[in-house]
Amino acid sequence: MCQCLDSRLYVARNLSKLEFIIQSAVGAGRATWIGLDDIVQEGQFVWIDGQLFDWTYRNNYFIPGRPDDYMQSQDCCVVDLGSRLLDDISCYSQFSFICEKV
Repeated sequence: MCQCLDSRLYVARNLSKLEFIIQSAVGAGRATWIGLDDIVQEGQFVWIDGQLFDWTYRNNYFIPGRPDDYMQSQDCCVVDLGSRLLDDISCYSQFSFICEKV
């Protein structure tokens, strides 16, 4: 959908950008997609712009114990609006999303 709008899924490379998406997603349900996945190589999370996820901040970004690749089927990430943290989830799940112009 974002590509149709000449944009991409939002990239929250730092905590202030993560906070921005949380505030922007009010009323979006329980979670919203973010442009982070490990589709190409399990455990190597990459932002949609090609930059590697900085694992130094894992505990600041992810729900404790995540990412866990539950049943080897969770390769995409959402912002869980309840915990205000990231969670890995199946790429086929349906959630709202926030796009950004590039």
